[in-house]
Amino acid sequence: MRISIRLFDDHHRIEKRKDITHKTYFEEILDEVNPNIDVKDLKKKKDIAVFIFSKLNPKEKKVILTDIEHKKHQKYLPDDVTTTLATEMNVKHDTVRKIRNRAIEKIKKAINEINQN
Repeated sequence: MRISIRLFDDHHRIEKRKDITHKTYFEEILDEVNPNIDVKDLKKKKDIAVFIFSKLNPKEKKVILTDIEHKKHQKYLPDDVTTTLATEMNVKHDTVRKIRNRAIEKIKKAINEINQN
């Protein structure tokens, strides 16, 4: 029994360490488009992304762009990146998280508006 528990723990540890790519907020837009690359589809995606970003203020844009950079490897922004953003924008550490959450909600709302049309 002890051997099976250790084997399970080893397997779990190995699976936990695998590099997981997390979806970004714009993955929903990419999922709708077919795998064949078409210029019209690329233009449509660009227009949608520009429309969504136009709804964000400059601080939200900065936080979201930084978040997208780190989203491929981690689910949340690392503390050092959050601290750097806070000093650059002259806000508190926790405010960066609130700005991120607010921007995500705006993006989700805009995506829902686009999907309804």
